[in-house]
Formats: sequence, C-alpha cells, structure tokens
Amino acid sequence: MPPAEEKKSRHQAPREEADSTFFHSSSVRRLTPYPQRFLLVMADVLAILVAFAVGGRLAAFINETLLGRLYLSLQPETVWSRSVETSMITAGLLFWLSIRGHYSRRTPFWAEMKDICQGLFVAALLDATILFLLQIQFSRLWFIQTWLWSAITLPFARIWIRRLLTTFGRWVVPVIVVGDEENSRDAVDALHSETYLGYRVVGVLPISSFVDSPAPSAGDNTSESVRRRRALIEMYAHYKVKFALLAPSASSLERMQPLLRDLNTTHAPYGIIPPLRGLSVLNMKAGYFFSHDVMMLSASNNLANLQSRFIKRAFDIVVSGTALLLLLPFFAVVALVIRLDGGSSFYGHRRVGIKNRLFGCLKFRTMVIDADARLEAVLKSDPVKAAEWQRDQKLRDDPRVTRVGRFLRATSLDELPQLINVLRGDMSLVGPRPVTPTELLKYGEDASYYLLTRPGITGLWQVSGRNDTGYERRVQLDCWYVRNWSLWQDIAIIFKTIPAVLMKSGAY
Repeated sequence: MPPAEEKKSRHQAPREEADSTFFHSSSVRRLTPYPQRFLLVMADVLAILVAFAVGGRLAAFINETLLGRLYLSLQPETVWSRSVETSMITAGLLFWLSIRGHYSRRTPFWAEMKDICQGLFVAALLDATILFLLQIQFSRLWFIQTWLWSAITLPFARIWIRRLLTTFGRWVVPVIVVGDEENSRDAVDALHSETYLGYRVVGVLPISSFVDSPAPSAGDNTSESVRRRRALIEMYAHYKVKFALLAPSASSLERMQPLLRDLNTTHAPYGIIPPLRGLSVLNMKAGYFFSHDVMMLSASNNLANLQSRFIKRAFDIVVSGTALLLLLPFFAVVALVIRLDGGSSFYGHRRVGIKNRLFGCLKFRTMVIDADARLEAVLKSDPVKAAEWQRDQKLRDDPRVTRVGRFLRATSLDELPQLINVLRGDMSLVGPRPVTPTELLKYGEDASYYLLTRPGITGLWQVSGRNDTGYERRVQLDCWYVRNWSLWQDIAIIFKTIPAVLMKSGAY
C-alpha cells in the first residue's frame, strides 16, 4: 500500500470508530433506563400493597359491621404471617412479569393487561394451594379480595407512574420514522394510537435521505460508508431521537440494505414495521433459520378453530344471559316510555349474519312510525343528505329519530335488545358491525371476512370513533378483527366500549 493511502486509512479507522461510539451511550441505547425500570417495579409493589390493605379492611368491615361477626384475621401475628406469604408470591409474580419484558420493553396496554391477569390468576391459585395444604386458618374473603383488587390497582398504578414519568420528561421517547409515504403514515397513526408506549414522533423522513449516499463536501476524502454513518448520527443528534422506526414498502426494502448495515454496525437503536397488510399479525408465530436472513411468520386464524369458536359462544351465552336477567326492569321501563309515543317498543331490521344468514337485528325503536317514507322524502329533497346517506348509510341529523330515540342512540342503549340476538345465536357480544345485504356489497371481496363470524353488539368500529369513522375504515376494522380474533381481544373491546359509550364519542 502506498504511504499516502496507508496514512489515509489510519486516519479513517479512528474516525469511523468515533462515529460508532455515539450510540454506545446508555441514554441512546436504552429506551427504558434502569431508574425508570425501578420506578415501574415499585409502582406494581405499591399497587399490590394497596390491594392487600384494602382487601383486609373491606373483609373486616363486611364481617364485623354487616355480618356482626368477630374478625380475627387482623391480629398482628396473623397479619405478619399473611404479609410474608403474600410478599413471596408477589416477588414471584414480579419476576415473571420481568421475564415477560414488562419493565424493560414497551408493550401496548392491553397486551400487558393480559399478562397481568394471567399472572394474578396463577398467584391466586398458588395462594389458595398454600392455604389449603398447610391448613392455614385465614380469612378467605381477604385472600380473594387481595387478588381481585390487584387486578384493579395494578392497571391504575401503571397508568399513573407513566403519566408521572411523562410529566417529568422521563418516559417520552423521541422517534423518527423513515419510510415510504403510505407506510410512514400508517406507522405514525399506530404510534399515536398507543400513547401508553410513550413514543413521540418528532420527524418523518423519506428512505431516499439515507439510501442515497450523501455527496462529499470539498476536500472530504472519507469513504461513502463513513459519510452515510455521519448522516445517520446527524439525524439522531439533530432530532434528539432515541429510536428510529423504519417503515419500508415491499419494493423499497432491498434499497434499505445500506441503511440497515449502518444501523447494525453502529449499534443504533431502531425498529422496523414491515409491510404486513392483510395478515393475521396478532396470531403469527415467528420462526428463524440459523445462518439465514430469513424469518418465517406462521399465520393462524383462531376463528377456524372449533375450540376457539366454542369458547367464544360459551362466553356470549354466559354474559348475555346474565345481563338480560339483570336488565329486565330497565327493559320494562324503556319499553313503556317508547310505547307512550305510539307503535311498538322494539324494532327488528334485516341484517346479514354468519354464513350469509339473514336475521332480525333487535333494537329499541328510536324512529317515528313512518320512518321509511320520511327518509325517502328527505333524500329526494336534500342532495347533501342524499350524498351523506350514500356514503355512510347514516344521517348525522336524522329527521326520523324521536326525542327519546336520540337519547337512546347517543348512549347506545337502543342496542341492548341485541342481547336477545346474542342468546339466540344470531349475534355475538363482539364482532363486525351488523350490516344489511345492500351494505355488504360495499365490502367487495372482503365480504368473505364478514361472513366468517357473527356480527357483534360492539366491536372495533364502536371503539374507534363509531359514526365519525369513514365506511372504508369500518370495513378495514371488521376485517382486522376477524383475522386477529382472540378471547382476550373481545374482553379488551368490551372494556373499551364502556368509556366510548359514556363519552358518547362518535354517537348520533
């Protein structure tokens, strides 16, 4: 090697190494540093401690005040032995949650809640086994309430500690999205929908910014790879980001190889959202091949499983049957009020069910008796409303709706009679929005997804803006639900429905 080239290579190597050390700082590398992890653990400990204390006091109140019985479980020696046992079980629970990445990785809220519920169930089972095998005389009411209250205090503690850390700027992770226009937009929307994760998008850049090598400045004889790395470091430094999220299209993934090489060799923290539209993303299992840059995603549709369908149907029957028994007095009052306006209290509209079966979808009547005639007249006389009806199959200011009906619709109480449809097997508690045969034509080829399962009283549409959601987006949500169904997802949607109904978001 000529002396000049040898000298140049000696100068380049340290510079390249110096560039790489930018990402060795723990402040750049770790999305959740150790102090934050410690606070997350302490929040969980505090939550279980509160549940333990509330459970004990409430058990004492029930026994002594309501039942008039002497409650001995609050004696010091009993409380001490119980505290030791609960602490040991709690330590095991926290260790398991740590293995699941709850304190080191950022996971969506409902995914964490699934782990928490599973962990609490096992903890309660272990606790009961110890009490039984050792014949420990201890309040069963306190034991049950400790773990039930934990299912409430743990989620609240996690939300609270993250908000507290966010207030002091310790939870938010600045993120830059690098990708094609459509994929970048999807990535940004996904991050914005999960504020619990703490990611804040500070910039969106096209892939060409890093795929195309930066032009060398005058007198700059450094290699092309070093210039790319400098551009990469400048991006992290300029936007003050801790994480880069790549959102390539299928066609641009190969073009990103230089960028991926630079990210890997500089140890820069990054993630990637590959183009997976139309796949069952929640039910996929990843497989790897040693020494190959190949990852196999094995898809599965839970609704195709007989056992899963049985569990979903059993869940529907138990919940809807119980709800109908509890709501019978309410049904009677609402039916009477509607009846005072004249006409029947209930209304059944033809909807498409599973396997293209038609059924009468029950609702409390919210419209005037001559609703069809009024709709026809409005659509003929008002082009704006006609266009709105053609687009959404709904009218925001619908002249057919009665005063009582407007309240029932805003609170979604008009849909409660559909519990009868669920019990009969026409519908499910959670599923795609029930549509008419005419509406189903708008689904096009995606109608095959709709016909795979029973339509639901609530669903992703209900918790995603309801009537404020465009029709194309509704179809996408229905298809996503069918592809990614799980019982836990149904439970999560039911819990999400409660605030959506109370806040009347998108209801009219």
